[in-house]
Formats: sequence, structure tokens, C-alpha cells
Amino acid sequence: MHRIRTVRDIGTIVRARRRELGWSQTELAVRSGTSRTFVADLEAGKPTAELGRTLRLIDALDLRLTLGDPTSTRIPAPAWPNVDLDHVLEQYGTPR
Repeated sequence: MHRIRTVRDIGTIVRARRRELGWSQTELAVRSGTSRTFVADLEAGKPTAELGRTLRLIDALDLRLTLGDPTSTRIPAPAWPNVDLDHVLEQYGTPR
């Protein structure tokens, strides 16, 4: 599970997943019903990224966004099973 605090955090995860799938920004835009410009802006961490389109991108990438109470003792299921995001980010030279 990844703690998301900024749009940049979402953009980093979206970019890593898109690259893992071997998709271009244009292909992701087509699959999610958005524009390539929107994909690029989100991946760059544009703070005004529209939530509805962001959720469509997340869905197109077959990712899950889970919200929860940080004080809960219940351990939620991983949002991105079988993927070590730290490893993926290190592969692309993205600092943690």
C-alpha cells in the first residue's frame, strides 16, 4: 500500500504503471477517455488535475484507490499486488 499525499504521488504511480504495461501516454488517454495532455499533466503532478478523469485513468490501469482510517488496526489488502513500487521507481530513477 502506498501513502498518497499529493497529486505528484498519484502521477508517479500512474506513470510507473503505464510504463510497466508498455503503453504510451496517448494509448492511456484513449483507454481512459481523456487526452494525452491530461495524462502528461497528471504524471507531472499538476495540482489541479480533475478527480473524475484521474479516477478513469486509475481504472484504465487496473489500479485500486482505497481510502481508510489511518488509526485503524485493520490491514487493508494491497492496492497493487505483486508489484514492488519502490523497485519500479528505482528502475526509472525516481527518488523516493
